[in-house]
Amino acid sequence: MKHRTLIADLALIAVAFVWGITFSVIKDHLEYVDANTLVFYRFLMASIGMAIFLIVKKKNWRQDIRPGLVLGFWLWLVYVPQTVGLNYTSASNSAFITALYVAFVPLFSVIFFKHVPSVQRLFAALLALIGLWYLTGGFSHLNYGDALTLLCAVACSFFILLADRYVKRGLDPYVLCFQQFLVVTVLSFLTVLILDLPFGVAKAGTWLAIVFLAIFATLIAFMVQLSAQRFTSVMKVT
Repeated sequence: MKHRTLIADLALIAVAFVWGITFSVIKDHLEYVDANTLVFYRFLMASIGMAIFLIVKKKNWRQDIRPGLVLGFWLWLVYVPQTVGLNYTSASNSAFITALYVAFVPLFSVIFFKHVPSVQRLFAALLALIGLWYLTGGFSHLNYGDALTLLCAVACSFFILLADRYVKRGLDPYVLCFQQFLVVTVLSFLTVLILDLPFGVAKAGTWLAIVFLAIFATLIAFMVQLSAQRFTSVMKVT
């Protein structure tokens, strides 16, 4: 069990590294594609990849569908505010504010799930926040984009806590991945349609960025995260 926990922790570090890269990648391409459209294409590609994986593994994507719908809703509230917010704020501000879920997770864990983290883990969360402040530069010139990103951080906290509960109940992490990807895809598609936003991508290189986000920062990253959460604590995931 200790061996699995160590592997899970190392895998989560790798995922955090990939997600750290995405802030600059997204920021650099938002002038060529609408933020909601980017989220739609990103999760559409991830959904297709995940569907192929489930077919190969002969897994039923409709099993325990309600948790997947719930996770998908919260994941949509993570990525749309974050991506739209990057239109108005810097990548460093977005990275720091998103990472505030490090503080929100233990707080919401107590308020909504009646689970009090140990003093050691609370201290680790505080150190993580201090480290993030120095790495990203903390807050600077707070604006509308920062407020949107704060909503992302709140949603991310609920997503992590609920995902932890579901995978530790024994739900299949790969099925959950597909279900949540599909929900984000549908909600993003409806948002683009309702708001009459453009589906076009103005630069060929932006497609390469979207493929990177879909495969490495979404498909693989969430497969790793949800699988790893079975063997490690929710505080380590943050």
